[in-house]
Amino acid sequence: MSIKDNIRRLRESRDLTQQELADVLGVNRATIAQWETGTSYPRMGTALQLCEYFAISLNDLADEKPEPRPVELLGDVRELVDLYGRMTDEGRQQLMIYARGLAQTYPKNTADSVSA
Repeated sequence: MSIKDNIRRLRESRDLTQQELADVLGVNRATIAQWETGTSYPRMGTALQLCEYFAISLNDLADEKPEPRPVELLGDVRELVDLYGRMTDEGRQQLMIYARGLAQTYPKNTADSVSA
């Protein structure tokens, strides 16, 4: 498998849409589509973000069959996941709307937030 196939397989292993992965990485959906078709590749900083998100190494990203490792949730992240799990679908939708607004108001500064 190539990097393009691995990105798609890893994304699908988490049941993410291209848009959801794009939101996580701070790129647009078309960028994910380009990676998955092999018309472009992630920049090094974004590749490292992919590896961190999927808990794999750069070698795994380029390898034939990378396997996502279980992610250990710590502190606030664990609490957020627990709270999310206790919400109704409507509550989850409201939380996502609120979280997206906060993410726009308080973006994490990354040098590689725009990638093609």
